[in-house]
Amino acid sequence: MRKILLLVSTVFLSLFIINDKVYAQEFPNNLLKIPFSAYYYEKTNQDTYEYTIEYILEDWLIFELEEIDYYFITKDNQHFHKYYDSQYNSYVLEDIYTWVDYFTRGTLITLRVTVNKEYIENNYGNPYNYEDVLPFFRDNSALYVNYYIPDTTGYQRGFSDGYDIGYSEGYDHGLQVGEQAGYNIGYNEGYNNGYNKGYTDGTRATQAEAYQKGYNDGYEVASNTAISKFTSNFHVWIVPAIILVIVAGIFTGYRRERRLKWFI
Repeated sequence: MRKILLLVSTVFLSLFIINDKVYAQEFPNNLLKIPFSAYYYEKTNQDTYEYTIEYILEDWLIFELEEIDYYFITKDNQHFHKYYDSQYNSYVLEDIYTWVDYFTRGTLITLRVTVNKEYIENNYGNPYNYEDVLPFFRDNSALYVNYYIPDTTGYQRGFSDGYDIGYSEGYDHGLQVGEQAGYNIGYNEGYNNGYNKGYTDGTRATQAEAYQKGYNDGYEVASNTAISKFTSNFHVWIVPAIILVIVAGIFTGYRRERRLKWFI
């Protein structure tokens, strides 16, 4: 009887183990962990706290991700649904942004994540404090994406051709623009500097002559003006002057006559 019970128990346990494997989440073979960058609190739902999380992958360009190409995983095996759900743990891809400049290139991936309230409060403290919740996103959880190894030979050849052509065209265009701009700026500055210096030097060289000429011209104008005023006003003051002389003569003669009588 015991052997029969042991057999039945073994069969049941085997079924549970097999069933667990069947329903376990399967991941692609080529998974790449994306480095965590930052997270932001968004809002509080009835049962969850909602955040956005940013991950930055430098030197890689990922333009799109299908639903089977990204996974949000935690070390303590918290289950997250891959669709937005304000009542349960969930995550969804919100945005993918790529950039390329002269020095760097990369991809910024943003997730929208909802986390159970009790889980955050019991394990990480204040849900609104950045430092309290930071360990969950930085240390306990991670984003993995499915990546494909590119054809490096074709990529390298295309990169080299594009670099050579772009460099040559950019150099020629830059040389032409720089030469024209340099000529225009140099010509204008040279003309202005030469004009100013020539004007200053010319003024200094002729300063004595200019003074003498100005003095002579001013003296001549002033003299002519004085003579002109004298002659133009001659008839105005000559008559009073004659009268004044006659009156003075009469007065002097009268005084002289009285003086002679006094002595006699």
